[in-house]
Amino acid sequence: MRSALVFVSLTAFSVFAGLAHAAPSWDIRKPPVVGPPNTGPVIDAPASQGQWFRPRLPTGGLGEPEVRSHEFYDNVRQGVTGAAFGGGTASSAAIEGLFAGYTTAPGGLATGYSIRATIRNDTGSELGVPEFGTNSHEEFRQGTSPEYVGTLFAAKLTTHWADDGVLGNFTLASPANFASPNAAQQGAPGESGTFAVGYDQLAWYSFTQTGAYQVPTWDFGDIPVGGSVTRTLTFSFYDVVPLTALPQIPTGQDLFINRTTDLKIGKYFVADPVRSAIFDTGAPYPSGDISPGSLLGNVSVFHNVPAPGAAALLALGGLVGLRRRR
Repeated sequence: MRSALVFVSLTAFSVFAGLAHAAPSWDIRKPPVVGPPNTGPVIDAPASQGQWFRPRLPTGGLGEPEVRSHEFYDNVRQGVTGAAFGGGTASSAAIEGLFAGYTTAPGGLATGYSIRATIRNDTGSELGVPEFGTNSHEEFRQGTSPEYVGTLFAAKLTTHWADDGVLGNFTLASPANFASPNAAQQGAPGESGTFAVGYDQLAWYSFTQTGAYQVPTWDFGDIPVGGSVTRTLTFSFYDVVPLTALPQIPTGQDLFINRTTDLKIGKYFVADPVRSAIFDTGAPYPSGDISPGSLLGNVSVFHNVPAPGAAALLALGGLVGLRRRR
């Protein structure tokens, strides 16, 4: 019996040790994140529990709030000079959004486009130490904290250039977001001209005293280490656009960027990566095009981790099953 107990403790230790090795997934609760006290919704105004969401209901409206405690990144593993930047084996393709083409209408018009989005869980395979940044609400990471290695539970991807598809929800008079670089023309100054179609949830975002559940979000489920999940995301334009006026983007071009220099939803709205031809070229920390003078990204991936003690209980349960079979 004593040997079994020793085995349980060592197994539990090895599971939790994974939380202490570097990986492109970090705790976004407070602490280790610090910042102003009004960055979250009413249910958690300081955003001490992480990033908040509300699901879309089939009957309309939004469901009960839910939260994610960690953010996963797509840092480059190793640059052309040999320098390492904290990414895993998937490097900048850990979060990948491949352009899948424009949707068209008669007369040579584009009504929108689609992106093939993939999240690859490469935690535990990183190389080097990442840089950390901030966001538009002046939150930042203070000191170091254990990085997470393991399954990305209930993962979600947010897109930071498209709105919710309800024209007029966003105004410049009382902003809870930044004016879009690709604004709609239909009497909605500052609102993005691109909206998400068929998204699952809306994520909370604010950079002033006010905020809203407003950032389109897609569910990707549980993603084990070494695994991946792919979904096709659809976007439409409020104003149809001549195809000749849009960038000719190669099919399969990666558009998604989320390095560790972008904390949570760094800024909303940012430029539409299709209409502005912003690509993830594999640069360690892209800057300038997404948000001039900053190192912010255009998507984020959030997820949960096992509750404290859950890993030890799983190990114990497995051992009990093995012992019964003997």
